[in-house]
Amino acid sequence: MKTSPLCSRDDGREIFFTARLEQTKYRVTLSREMLDDICGDDATEKDRKAWVTTHKPEITASLNGLTRLAPYDRASIEETN
Repeated sequence: MKTSPLCSRDDGREIFFTARLEQTKYRVTLSREMLDDICGDDATEKDRKAWVTTHKPEITASLNGLTRLAPYDRASIEETN
């Protein structure tokens, strides 16, 4: 599976990336609220990206049809063009 570099919105508090599985492209978004709960309200963009990078295999596992376990089930996954 190919994934894009991590990007951010909301002053670095929300992190997202794209992933391609076969012919389908997905956008995976980890919301500010989710990352505040996990990393802490005062976590920097760098801290948030480091957490996402470390946990990317678990986050993207749902794209392969595997069970989404907490807290990864809170990531938003949508098909894109």
